[in-house]
Amino acid sequence: MNDQVSRQVLFQKVLARLLKPVAKIMIAYNMTLNAAIDALKRALYDAATSENDKITDSRVSLLTGLHRKDVRRLRENPSERGKRSLINPASLVIGIWLTHEKFQNEIGSPSALRRQGNKETPGFNDLVRISKVDIPVSTLLDALIEEKIIEYKKATDQFVLVKGAFLATTDDSLMLGAFEKNLAAHLDAASGNLLKDQSEKAFFERALHVNKLSEKSVEKLEFKAQNLMQNILETLNKEALTLQEQDANDKHNSQRFSVGAYIFCNDKKTIKSEENRHDASK
Repeated sequence: MNDQVSRQVLFQKVLARLLKPVAKIMIAYNMTLNAAIDALKRALYDAATSENDKITDSRVSLLTGLHRKDVRRLRENPSERGKRSLINPASLVIGIWLTHEKFQNEIGSPSALRRQGNKETPGFNDLVRISKVDIPVSTLLDALIEEKIIEYKKATDQFVLVKGAFLATTDDSLMLGAFEKNLAAHLDAASGNLLKDQSEKAFFERALHVNKLSEKSVEKLEFKAQNLMQNILETLNKEALTLQEQDANDKHNSQRFSVGAYIFCNDKKTIKSEENRHDASK
């Protein structure tokens, strides 16, 4: 067995493991094998043409194993590779509320906000404007109040932040958008490291895996990990927002920065985790 075949066999086993959680979601969403194969064809075509869109159909077919009629079909119906993934606008607004000094009190906690602010004290409308989300303020307020993320205090005519993160529990498109955005960024980094030349800089990618722990030990580690990761993400988010405002004056700036965190305990129980990826190109 030559080196190329050996690498293919090895990666085939890795791919099967990576696709197992994806297969579970496919079953939950009633996605058939044929639909998955069509998505894989699209992915193979996009990967083969990403660096050179002038590549011939025959060359794409040779590299990927796709039939030339599939290549022609995919070329005639290009994917929306340039389109950004769905993101939760509420998460961005909450992230800025948590970290931007304009919306924090003297002890660094999120301030209570009136709907309309003034020169001295910004309001919720100012928060949405700075966040640059394309959603009406009233719609966003209704959603946050319904999800019990914020509360309206009638006595003071102010909105108070209750939770530090927005989790879309009812909107399937937003949940899938977050799933795509977060995992795609991690896979881009991991696959980039796997395929990079020795001269290229590797992306930072580290993980901790520990077995044979008691449930009590896992709970202790989970609690500590969540707090440490949340603090790191909030600190980075605060600095990223400052840099984003600073860089916004130059339209040529197009670099993106992503960082995330996850916690997984075992095959039967997934611990809820906080994840925040700051999009520096927004």
